[in-house]
Amino acid sequence: MSQQGAALQNYNNELVKCIEDLCAKRDELQRQILIEEEDKHRLENEIRFAS
Repeated sequence: MSQQGAALQNYNNELVKCIEDLCAKRDELQRQILIEEEDKHRLENEIRFAS
C-alpha cells in the first residue's frame, strides 16, 4: 500500500506542476492578447485619422 500511496503522491505532484505551468502559459498568452489588442486599436485609430 505504501508504494501505491507514494505513486499517487508522485502523480499528484506532477499534476500540480502541470497545472501551474498551464496557468503561467495562460497568463502569458493573456498579456500577449492585451498587447495585440492595444496595437489593433492603435492601428485602427491611425487608419481612421488617415482616411
